[in-house]
Amino acid sequence: MRRLSEIPRDELSGRRVLDFVVPEDRRKTLNNFRKAKNGIYTNFRITINQENNSRLGVLVKFIPIKIREVTTGFYLIIKDMRELDQMVELYIESEKNFRVIAENANDVIILINHRKEYLYISPSLEVIFGYSPEEYKEKEAFHNIHPEDCEELYKTLSKSIKNGDICKLRVRVGHKNGEWIWSELYGTPVFDEDRCYSHMVMIVRDISLQKSYETKLEYLAYHDPLTGLPNRRFSRNPWKPP
Repeated sequence: MRRLSEIPRDELSGRRVLDFVVPEDRRKTLNNFRKAKNGIYTNFRITINQENNSRLGVLVKFIPIKIREVTTGFYLIIKDMRELDQMVELYIESEKNFRVIAENANDVIILINHRKEYLYISPSLEVIFGYSPEEYKEKEAFHNIHPEDCEELYKTLSKSIKNGDICKLRVRVGHKNGEWIWSELYGTPVFDEDRCYSHMVMIVRDISLQKSYETKLEYLAYHDPLTGLPNRRFSRNPWKPP
């Protein structure tokens, strides 16, 4: 208590715990003290005053000292919460930054957990694929992936989760109007402190225009520009249609 309150040890002698608790938290402190007397030991948050008139958030717990089943006093455990509070503030700030970026990005950003539940979908989904984030969350995961691309998608995501690697693949994603849009998907698996898979961060980008250019370039590479007939490269192309 001396270290947290920054009050000299000799000045602490004879003073009550409530003397250090801010007025608005004293009732809470008394209530939890009474619970501890009845055998209910709980952690609770309060704010205490320091010597320099500043305030400090702490976590407190009363534990009775019993001798032959008779309560003769209490241990008081007080934990400084400054570091944890700072971490929470940083997380909240980073989440705000993430949402600002996501809500103004041209690409679609999706967070989906290990139960295939959507945690977040950026508003750009509606611009690119016609679905609002709200209605998309109600649908089955990956419901608008082209049937021919589903197996490769699941295989790639599973491998990414197993190896902890970022994955990338191209899939056809269905627009709400029924059109198929060629898209590039980047997936980053996220794991918790125990290295258990938590969720996947996916960035989905419309590459239909790029795909169109690639198709045209591929056609020009294997066909005569004047006649449109297959050229010599076409006969050596291992990917030519049968």
